[in-house]
Amino acid sequence: MDSEEPHVKRSRVLDPSQCIICLVPLVGSTKGPYMKAPTAVGLQSILDAAQLQRDSVYFNIWSHSEEILNFQCKVSYHKSCRAKYTSKTNLAYKTDEPKS
Repeated sequence: MDSEEPHVKRSRVLDPSQCIICLVPLVGSTKGPYMKAPTAVGLQSILDAAQLQRDSVYFNIWSHSEEILNFQCKVSYHKSCRAKYTSKTNLAYKTDEPKS
């Protein structure tokens, strides 16, 4: 039996028809407009926020970050999800947790 393991453990396969933040399908969603062809700046802001928060978004996308930024892995997101996820207020609240 061949037991070759990938260099980096992959999370689920990213589905370009779902928002990478909320995982809700883009088409038919009540979350409003979405980006099917995001810019490198938009993608980098999501990755930066994910790295700070280390939440479920981080664990879903981080192993794919290089492919996402090089446009080798197609991803999409709701504009409202990106705005909320990357807002300075949200990030300050999430990263202001008490340090032990």
